[in-house]
Amino acid sequence: MAQLTGEQIIARSLKTQGIDKIFGVVGIPVTGIANACQAEGLTYTGMRHEMPATYAAQAVSFIGGRMGAALAVSGPGVLNAVAAFANAWS
Repeated sequence: MAQLTGEQIIARSLKTQGIDKIFGVVGIPVTGIANACQAEGLTYTGMRHEMPATYAAQAVSFIGGRMGAALAVSGPGVLNAVAAFANAWS
């Protein structure tokens, strides 16, 4: 049995949860995750900033009634998405 990478485990977990759309800004720490998600058949939409990526994932939830996902690099990328996280939580 082939050993799975961490990126493949994340991608398969997202797919298992019913997520089929991911939005984000790809940077060196998360490029492998984006590639693994596409290999699993998830649709990845590249954005120029983490905040609209997170709002797009939220829109998938509000409009489609299913979870969306946002992919951001650690540090500043996550901080850029905080406002959208807070909006999604409310």
